Amino acid sequence: MLLYYIIIPLIITLFLLILVKKDILLSIFFVYFLHIFLKFFLFQLYPNIAFASGTFINISIVLFFIFYSYFNPQILKTKLFIFFFIYIISFFTYLSIKSLINSYSFFDYIYHVRNYFFNFLLVIIFFSSNNKYKINSKYFLTLVLTIVFFQSIIGLLQYKYPSVAQFFTITEYTRFGQTIKSFGDTFDGQNLVTGTLDQMQDISSFIMLNLIFLISLLSYRLYNFDSRIMLLIIVSIITMLLAGVRAPFIGLIVGLGCILWFKNKNVFTVTCILFLIFVTSIVQTFDNNIQYALSSVGSGNMEDPLTRVLGAFAIFNPEYHELTSVGRTYILSKLIFEFPIFGSSPGIIFSNYSYSDAFLTLWTVETGLIGLTFLLIPYIYTLTFLRKRLVLTYSRITLIIFIVALSQSLTNEGLWTFYTNTQFFLFIMILYKMNNENAFFVNNLYVHNSSIE
Repeated sequence: MLLYYIIIPLIITLFLLILVKKDILLSIFFVYFLHIFLKFFLFQLYPNIAFASGTFINISIVLFFIFYSYFNPQILKTKLFIFFFIYIISFFTYLSIKSLINSYSFFDYIYHVRNYFFNFLLVIIFFSSNNKYKINSKYFLTLVLTIVFFQSIIGLLQYKYPSVAQFFTITEYTRFGQTIKSFGDTFDGQNLVTGTLDQMQDISSFIMLNLIFLISLLSYRLYNFDSRIMLLIIVSIITMLLAGVRAPFIGLIVGLGCILWFKNKNVFTVTCILFLIFVTSIVQTFDNNIQYALSSVGSGNMEDPLTRVLGAFAIFNPEYHELTSVGRTYILSKLIFEFPIFGSSPGIIFSNYSYSDAFLTLWTVETGLIGLTFLLIPYIYTLTFLRKRLVLTYSRITLIIFIVALSQSLTNEGLWTFYTNTQFFLFIMILYKMNNENAFFVNNLYVHNSSIE
């Protein structure tokens, strides 16, 4: 088993080093590709090691960074690396003190937020590299949208055909000789829409964030709208509906709202009023369906995913708040005021609640406002870093993607999952590449070659 932790990461690292010579973003896209497909491939070929797919990728990123910085030592002198170095020391020191005082494992704290430590190494490589403009950004956009369409089609086939659902759904796996039931086993015998991402929540959030990214580009005319894009959007939304997960639809509404806000505040206001009227009528008309969707029976019935999705509208009815993730988030958030600065006593929250529900609130209750600040600093720093280097339109899109991904963290892990975290960083890198492809200098002045703001 230990040998796999050496061989597989070394193979992945070799590919990353080869791809980086073509284009730095190609290497990062390969990491994105592995997060989406590696676990599924390993389950089909080597099920005993599939559970460690994320670990293999993270080890590969570290090795890639070591090798890359060895051949490009100037990267260790950049502001991004210095910031990250100081940040890691400070954050780890705070969590070490928390773990000592609370007798709660330091590694358990780190485990919950580990993903973006590794992805930020890719951010440092990308923004510190001079070798990143060889392949046009539209090539990467096409690859991303192709994967979204592929995952959506798989989802449709899973819902329709039991054999396809059975092939893609992971009900159990072996970890260190022990058989562990996975999420899929909870809905045994039902056709789950998961794509190659193992869970309904993952594929639905994955598609949603891609849709927001795509619609943002379309709204600013940074990508051409045609019949293929229309088909992609329709198929993707249908797959989201069939996945039966509520939170991504809330994220989709938040994202569309952000796009409208930046485009036209008057249209945003009118749309909000119309939306509230629509929601009120939905809550009144389908009250019985919403109650069923929130019940223990309804929440476990994936044969009726549309009714499950209707449960998202329960957040607009105070009577159901205790039964919804948003409502539970609100209730849990009150605990923040009991221990606002440093958080609660030893592991109370993470010991009694699933950290995949209302993650951001649970983390704040557990580690305090200081812990929350540490959690958000890398993203705020990255957005600030980009704000100085992007024209307004691209900067707004990065902010929209961040807000949407962060909103998912109120009801689940959101921004701190493998998929969403990698998506976020990949998207901002594509936007950065797009920005620079349309920019040039005239008399030492920065000029953007487009009609956008």
